[in-house]
Amino acid sequence: MTPELAALGPPPLQAPVERIAFFAAPTELATDSLDRLVARYGSSSPEDADVVVALGGDGFMLETLHRSLKLNCPVYGMNCGSVGFLMNEFSEDDLTDRLLRAQTAVLPPLSRPTSSPWTGGYGCRS
Repeated sequence: MTPELAALGPPPLQAPVERIAFFAAPTELATDSLDRLVARYGSSSPEDADVVVALGGDGFMLETLHRSLKLNCPVYGMNCGSVGFLMNEFSEDDLTDRLLRAQTAVLPPLSRPTSSPWTGGYGCRS
């Protein structure tokens, strides 16, 4: 990754990862997964989080990336959708270790407006 691209993204995660904000697509699989992860790892507000974890499909990942631009923290996606090309495999186990081992991929700024309103609480547990 070039230094110019790296400068566009948030700083890399550092151990320990203590504050995770979870966002879930409005599907049964994603919301059930959200409940299990929050029970196991707790949840932080997006503004205070070390990392945002998006649970859903590729569309939800892109939506979460767009909505998280001002947070300046990494977004890690886990597939709870139908395609999941942009997502990591869903697993409840060793999440903090997997977050630290994740490779950074910086996407150019997402400037296209989304079609659904962001309320700050949609699928978020804090």
